[in-house]
Amino acid sequence: MSADWQKEENKGEGEKQLEKEKTKEENVREEEERSVGKKFNWKDKGVQNIILAITATAGVLVLAISSAWMVYQKKNYIGEKAAKEKVEKFVKENLIPSDGKLEIKGITKKEGLYEIKLLVSGAEYTSYLTGDGEIFFTQGMNIKEVEEATKKQKEEQEKAMNVEIPKADKPTVEVFVMSYCPFGTQIQKGLIPVMELLKGKAQIDFKYVDYAMHGDKEIDENMNQYCISQKEPTKYLNYLKCFLKAGDSKNCLISEKINQNLLANCVKEIDAKFEIKKKAANKEAWAGSQFPPFDLQKEDNVKYKVQGSPTVVINGTEVPSIQRDPNSLLKKICSAFNTAPAECQTEISSAVPTSGFGEGTTDKTDASAADCAE
Repeated sequence: MSADWQKEENKGEGEKQLEKEKTKEENVREEEERSVGKKFNWKDKGVQNIILAITATAGVLVLAISSAWMVYQKKNYIGEKAAKEKVEKFVKENLIPSDGKLEIKGITKKEGLYEIKLLVSGAEYTSYLTGDGEIFFTQGMNIKEVEEATKKQKEEQEKAMNVEIPKADKPTVEVFVMSYCPFGTQIQKGLIPVMELLKGKAQIDFKYVDYAMHGDKEIDENMNQYCISQKEPTKYLNYLKCFLKAGDSKNCLISEKINQNLLANCVKEIDAKFEIKKKAANKEAWAGSQFPPFDLQKEDNVKYKVQGSPTVVINGTEVPSIQRDPNSLLKKICSAFNTAPAECQTEISSAVPTSGFGEGTTDKTDASAADCAE
């Protein structure tokens, strides 16, 4: 019995010793962890100074690498002859059609690069090649030049928005369009309610841009609309409203009871006088344009330097960036009266008509920017 007890006692002493050693090990480990945490206390000023030193060193290293790269590029120019040959081969084999024409007009060293003047099928480009001939840039942008051009454009737009319109007792409004230009039809839809409201108060006319972008159908329709306005003015706006719904001239001529003989004679007369279809059939008469001329109102186009459809001129002054909803058009025209009539107080739609044909509206507020122009 005493032997067994002795064994149990010895066993108990052994376990106690193990527990003591284990506790000692845990205490040492905790002390080490506290020590490590103390060494890398991120709030400690010393640690922060070390981090700042490392960051500064990294920045210097980046600058050094960048400078070294520029030096490397300058020291490793492949030479203008080799650069020319490399670009010529690369562009011909990878970037232009097999029958395309390429000419290298000039090559110069610039900031570790080769600046290369290219003439590709008659068009001039400025491209770049790294000094070692490994990377080709089809185009580069001069940040300062782009910023200056953007600033100038914004200033011109602001100036255009604030253009001062001369006043008159009876304002004249000339709106130059193409009959199949979707933005020309858009402003026509917006302006018709204003024409009806200010009838007799302001002289509002649609005129035609001196070239036709939409083929023979546009040439025919331009002449139809002009002749109807001249020969049967009381039917003109109703015909125009019909045409703007779906572009169906044939059915609108019938539904609005347009005198076909009167129309045909007028069209024949102006066609002969201005040689409209004759010039359209002869590309040599296009004067370098990609579209046929439409010289019916050429003098007015030249006078106001009309570029595209629509172009709005009020009292002899072009009004760019004009909104195309009826209410905005009414306000703009009414601002051109010496004394605005009572009709200018009328509440009319502020909804912007959709571009093209149809009777819908759009929620786009930048409709004034779009046009048809060569």
